[in-house]
Amino acid sequence: MSSDMTVTLNNGMKMPIIGLGTYLTPDDVVPDAVVAGIKTGYRYIDTAFIYGNHHGVGQGIARAIKEGLVTREELFVTTKLWLTQFRPESVKPAVQQMLKDLQLDYVDQLLMHWPCPMKTVDGNMVADPTVKLTDTWRELEKLVDEGLVRSIGVSNFDTNEIDEILSMCRIKPVVDQIEVHPYFPQWRMLDYCKKHDIHVVAYAPLGSPANKPDDGSSKHNILEQSDVVEIAKVHNKSPAQVVLRWNIQRGVIVIPKSTKPARVVDNFKVFDFELSEPEMERINDIARDPKNRHRTFNPGFRAGGVRAFEHAPHGSERLSDVAAKSPEYRNGLYCGVGYSRSASRATLLVLVFFWKKGRQGSPSYTHVDAWGSVAASVGVTCDDLATSYIGYMMSDPWDMGFRLHFISLFPIICSTMSSAQQVPNVTLNNGMKMPIIGLGTFLTPDDVAPNAVVAGIKAGYRYIDTAFIYENHRGVGEGINQAIKEGLVTRDELFITTKLWMVFYRPDLVRSAVKDFLKELNLDYVDQILMHWPCPLELHDPAKDPNWKWPKNAKGEFDAMTGVKLSDTWRELEKCVDEGLVRSIGVSNFDTNEIDEILSMCRIKPAVDQIEVHPYFPQWRMLDYCKKHDIHVVAYAPLGSPANQPDDGSKKYNILEHPTITAIAKAHKKSPAQVCIRWNIQRGLTVIPKSTKPERVIENFQVFDFEHPAEEMERINAIGKDPKNRHRTFDCAFRPNGERAFDHVKAVESSYTF
Repeated sequence: MSSDMTVTLNNGMKMPIIGLGTYLTPDDVVPDAVVAGIKTGYRYIDTAFIYGNHHGVGQGIARAIKEGLVTREELFVTTKLWLTQFRPESVKPAVQQMLKDLQLDYVDQLLMHWPCPMKTVDGNMVADPTVKLTDTWRELEKLVDEGLVRSIGVSNFDTNEIDEILSMCRIKPVVDQIEVHPYFPQWRMLDYCKKHDIHVVAYAPLGSPANKPDDGSSKHNILEQSDVVEIAKVHNKSPAQVVLRWNIQRGVIVIPKSTKPARVVDNFKVFDFELSEPEMERINDIARDPKNRHRTFNPGFRAGGVRAFEHAPHGSERLSDVAAKSPEYRNGLYCGVGYSRSASRATLLVLVFFWKKGRQGSPSYTHVDAWGSVAASVGVTCDDLATSYIGYMMSDPWDMGFRLHFISLFPIICSTMSSAQQVPNVTLNNGMKMPIIGLGTFLTPDDVAPNAVVAGIKAGYRYIDTAFIYENHRGVGEGINQAIKEGLVTRDELFITTKLWMVFYRPDLVRSAVKDFLKELNLDYVDQILMHWPCPLELHDPAKDPNWKWPKNAKGEFDAMTGVKLSDTWRELEKCVDEGLVRSIGVSNFDTNEIDEILSMCRIKPAVDQIEVHPYFPQWRMLDYCKKHDIHVVAYAPLGSPANQPDDGSKKYNILEHPTITAIAKAHKKSPAQVCIRWNIQRGLTVIPKSTKPERVIENFQVFDFEHPAEEMERINAIGKDPKNRHRTFDCAFRPNGERAFDHVKAVESSYTF
């Protein structure tokens, strides 16, 4: 198959842009359909457990290979895990049975079929709220590791469900297979998937004319639509070929289905013509008419019989596409108002638009309704205005995120939104989202930590940073669980980091240490674990050495462990990710040479390097290095740790008293601490300021309502460019013979050009 007939997925695999769909193809018919498809040129075969035709698809593939029509390596075979197979313990046995039925050693792609875990009760399928999509995804990642599956993706997932996967995955979804045709063009999902490098596969690309819509609405046949028929006539093509070509030119993979050999051949002949821009626009216009737009597939899989896409019923349309045609929008004859009601978290959001009565043209969205009570609630009483609500959301943060997306498109005013939802995230190199500000707990005693953590979560922090050596795991865990119990937050909304201490670097100690951390924290997993320093230390018997956490040798120096490589420890952390004990791994206080050692052998890259960064030690060299290697920098001691004397006994500095910092703080009516935190955030860093005082915890978080202009950033940068200012606070003598952790890089640090 030529390169212009394939796409490259985000894992590097090649996938054909047209495939043979087998939905509703009976098991006894599908072998001939598969062979006919392969003879025609199809190399991508799409099936699913629920289609009930695995045996037949497998027979057709085996026959085609036996007849020399194709080799296994030339085929791309996709199947799908059914909803009742989503329980983690069910995933691998289900896939092994699928492979057996298909007579294959592996499939090229496995998808989660719908984002609705279900179970069978008394012969009936009912929603299973105990299963999270992320639990299933971890099992799929393991199947990739084992070679049973070569790529994994999703089907019928909307943005909120994909966000859930992206927030924790080690392997990103390569595709989202969704219903796409001119009556349901999915602009919103195409934009989202393009942003996240996820390829869209269109099932029912011909609108599935044989199927009655699941919601009982009127059936439409896109193949009889006048624009499609006219364009087909111009090109001497069938309407089906025109519709398939439209999706292919949009960059979408298509999997048309037919059991009729003539149709199978016809559907493949879409590479000898091209639709012009006006023709593409004519087809796009079909769905811009609200009366045309509909889904065929929207079954009631969710709890209480709620339909799969009920949570985003108007999501098919891209606002800007419809609005551009609206006289109201073009002429500015509208005003945008947001109405919200909230306690500590937003629980209700209604987005409302007010339109001049009697004007021609449609509002900028598909669902229109007069809602006078809402108008009254926001104080709008003008009689010549009509209202159109976009939607409402009750107690669902994912749906809240979806609704708030519209703020970027229209001037909606929404005064109430939880602080955590306003905090930007960064996307790590494994696809996980991580808040750009966290609550540090260094030097926070175990009995003080619970209140500090709860106060932090109330203030809006969702990233909590701790470590074994901080000796506050139990208190941090107590605070987290108290906040969850009080309904302040869910576990999934938090990002918890801890660190492996150096005495646990021996490979046989790593897993047991991590499990002990989880027990102390009272958590099933942590979002991130870091190697705390790049200096393995010997583990002394705690019964014999009360200072075993800080082991010393006979010379009184730290007892360095010389027989363990950092890469040995890293391999064990990778296994912890595979087991689901940890969702991402990284390093702390590592310099370039130590990270190079990890990068030279790792299967999973370090997601972050947590290092000391503040205006007296700006770390330009490490920032440049980490940016080059797609490793995110987390700044500890972002305020310079004014309470701590430098480890090397040098002079103590307090960045919060520096005249440049205090002058800038005065200009913004902010504290010096807020100025320093904001400086690091604008450099692209995540920061973890530490305080046990509730008022300081809150103050440190209030850094998103101002910005340093370039001139101020340069003034703060200049502080660290002066050699007499530049210093580290933390440089412990952990290495053999009492050498400090960073002695080996002092020369390159002093000569680095800023």
